Formats: sequence, C-alpha cells, structure tokens
Amino acid sequence: MECKDKDLIPAEHEEEILVLKSIFNEDFLSIDNENHPSTFDLIIHFDSLPKKILLIHEEYNTSTELSHLPPITLRIIYKQTYPEIDPPLYCISCDYLTCDQLLLLVNQMDRMWKSGEVIVYTWIEFLKDYFYNMNNQLILSSIESSINDQRFLTNYNKIGSKRIYEQLIEYNRIQDQLEFEQTNHICPIW
Repeated sequence: MECKDKDLIPAEHEEEILVLKSIFNEDFLSIDNENHPSTFDLIIHFDSLPKKILLIHEEYNTSTELSHLPPITLRIIYKQTYPEIDPPLYCISCDYLTCDQLLLLVNQMDRMWKSGEVIVYTWIEFLKDYFYNMNNQLILSSIESSINDQRFLTNYNKIGSKRIYEQLIEYNRIQDQLEFEQTNHICPIW
C-alpha cells in the first residue's frame, strides 16, 4: 500500500507531538535520534491512585496498601509511514511489572492501532486505566521470565521481587509525605 501524500505524515507527527507536549509539559522528553527524528519519551505518572492498591509479595506472605505507584516511561518512535500505514514503534519501561504482565499490555496496545489513526494518546489513556484499575492489587513473585521483547524494558528479574516490594513501599511513603506537606491542615487550638 502506497502512502497518498508523504508530505502530510511529518505534519501529522508534528501536530500530535504539539498536543502531547502541551499535555505532558516537562514530562515530554525529546530524544536525539538521527535515524528517527521524531523520538520522544513520555513520563506517565500514577501518583494519586483513586483506590488503594494492595501490594502483595507471594513468597514472603506479606502485604501492604499503596496510594502511589512510580511513573512509567513510554518511548515513542514515529515511523515515516505513521499513521497511514504503520503504528509508531514504542517501548514501555517499568521495573515493577513482570515480563508476563508487560507482554499482556503491549499485545493489547498492538491490537488497538488502526491504520490512518493517531494512537499515542489512546495508548497513554489505556496505560493509565490499566494502572488505576488493576483489580486493587499488585502481586509480586520471584518467578523469573526470559521473555525478550523490544516493546518493553524491565529490570524486574535483576532487582528481585523483594527489593521491588521495598522500593514501592518507600516510594509510597515519600509521596504520602509530599502530599501531606502540600496540603493545608486545620489545627484547632483550645
């Protein structure tokens, strides 16, 4: 299939990039890439989850509640043929999801793309929905996976589930403290 007007594709890239920059501000990071000039990272935050998530470590039989999850990074690389023929290339970076969990996410993202339509913002909303509605629990286990997929990066196996559990608790504690410090509190004096 031949692209009708190749001059429109870069304009469509620029239009989508302008929209994403206006939404993400400092969380939109342009990446210098000679082979793909339209390459950027989007930092997607999940700081204030609508419901607490139960963080469970299966092996150690421990659990705690979280109100905050660390952000993930979504790297986007526009192909010259996006959006008319091909979707953009992408890579999700997240160290607290397993390879199996990430594989499910990227497979769903692939199925969402339709020829001729911009997709990046739809993917972002899908990822946010996933994290905001993850059945109110995040289960960590020591099961290692050897899945190698260019659509995601994770250090889950290297860091280890026990350390990830500790990091998520610490991140949540820091975010709770920041939230507390930024909120006005009434302190009645009698």
